[in-house]
Amino acid sequence: MTASEFNVNWFDFDLVSSVEEVSFDSPISVFPNPSADVVFIESKESLKIIEASIFDAAGKLTFVKKLNHTAGQLNIAHLPKGTYVLKVTAQDGAEFSQKIVKN
Repeated sequence: MTASEFNVNWFDFDLVSSVEEVSFDSPISVFPNPSADVVFIESKESLKIIEASIFDAAGKLTFVKKLNHTAGQLNIAHLPKGTYVLKVTAQDGAEFSQKIVKN
């Protein structure tokens, strides 16, 4: 095969010029955000929260707390400063995610 027969155009790329943030009203309230030590989770619709998980920027699970209430608190004082994703699982199987900042 000669160089003229070799095709490197296997991929088609599109240039992204902007990113639009989609906003929706979550049934879970998380506050304060950012926080240095404790984050409170509260269900706005009386959903029973059974688990809260925190993932770091690399997607690694860093913290899990079992809950059995419509509200709870997470002690994040042990986590390094940074941005995390909080995933809340409700008793009905619904999952909600929100970005949290540890300062």
